[in-house]
Amino acid sequence: MHKPIKFLFLFLALLGTIISKAQNIRVSGGKKIDQRLVGTWSGSEKDQQMKDVSRKWEMKRYDDGNFTITFTTNYLGDEQVSVEEGKWWTKKNKFYEYHNESKKTDIYEYHILDDDNIKFKSIKISLEMEVDSYEFTDTRAPESKTDNNNIYQSAIKVNNIREEYEYVRNNCVNCKVILQSLKFYGGKPFDILQVKREDGNIQDYIFDISSFFGKGFK
Repeated sequence: MHKPIKFLFLFLALLGTIISKAQNIRVSGGKKIDQRLVGTWSGSEKDQQMKDVSRKWEMKRYDDGNFTITFTTNYLGDEQVSVEEGKWWTKKNKFYEYHNESKKTDIYEYHILDDDNIKFKSIKISLEMEVDSYEFTDTRAPESKTDNNNIYQSAIKVNNIREEYEYVRNNCVNCKVILQSLKFYGGKPFDILQVKREDGNIQDYIFDISSFFGKGFK
């Protein structure tokens, strides 16, 4: 194999590893979450759990690994609302959903369609279903999209990593950087520095690194 081609393969493999690690953040219990799934999401299904039953939901997946999901279930015109809470985490493109009340964990395979849509397919679920394979798509809620747009549109533009740390040092006295992660939103790369303030509170600084990201490999 020619050296330039071999180098290209090594670079692509390394870049894939970096991006994969950046997308995952650690939560309590040593588990990790795919931060692309964080936010408020809505979805629906009909006749998959039970014939003549339709369900819609709004799920809030928090970046600390907790979730809240509100179900609205309709059976022949009779509508009921229920709320469930639990913990979630991801591993190798599998989504784990532990429910506090039932003490059971549902497992799904998930596929990121784009920034605002995620497709799920059941692997193991506690509910009995009418179908062998339960599938649905979660769509990011409008308010969640608006929040993300505002956050990333106001990201601090920098020309190198050194400027990120200088900005934090100049604007956050006695703060300690505890986590650095890479995030892609709207096709652009962002660097997120999570810092612990002197008062113990946690704060995120989001930097637009599109001016230099990837150029160091050329």
